[in-house]
Amino acid sequence: MARRGKGAPARAGAPPAKTPAKTPARRDNQAPTTLITVALALLLTLVGLAGYGAALLLRETLAPQPPAIAASAASLSAYVCDALKHKDYQGLVAVIDPATVSPTVTDAFDPAATVAALRAEDARAGVVVACAVAPYPPGSVVSSPSVTHLRLTLRRAHGAASTTTLTLAQTSGQRGWLIERDSGFLMALAIPTPTS
Repeated sequence: MARRGKGAPARAGAPPAKTPAKTPARRDNQAPTTLITVALALLLTLVGLAGYGAALLLRETLAPQPPAIAASAASLSAYVCDALKHKDYQGLVAVIDPATVSPTVTDAFDPAATVAALRAEDARAGVVVACAVAPYPPGSVVSSPSVTHLRLTLRRAHGAASTTTLTLAQTSGQRGWLIERDSGFLMALAIPTPTS
């Protein structure tokens, strides 16, 4: 048997010599994948931010707005329920008459303390999950054309329903109807008395 040299041709019928296969460079293959991943991550972030902004705008649009002038006791009482259910306490204190109601409420009105007391009641008994306003039976409560007493029934997350009085008064001038400070749901709050 003759020995074949390096440059000798392969024998007929012998399997071809294996040549190393060229593998594509991994770096070239990873660059487009990384670029696509980063682009998708940025796109998802932008979509998420746009959705968050839209949700904030929708919440602001649907939140109850305090009536500039409550034209009727019915419209104000509906707003009171909406404000309590949506925890819009800043709007709610805007429609409370700051005047004293003698002899029951003689201290100065403090809107910030009232908001704090409403939030404290939410923390203690749970947020308002249901609210209803209804008139008292005829003759059971003394009302006048400018003062209306209504039954305000609130159900909080951690308790049973409770019914108190919502007193609304028509003010002179351009303010329309306002909540009187001797309303039962306000009197039940532990509103600190301002010190002078």
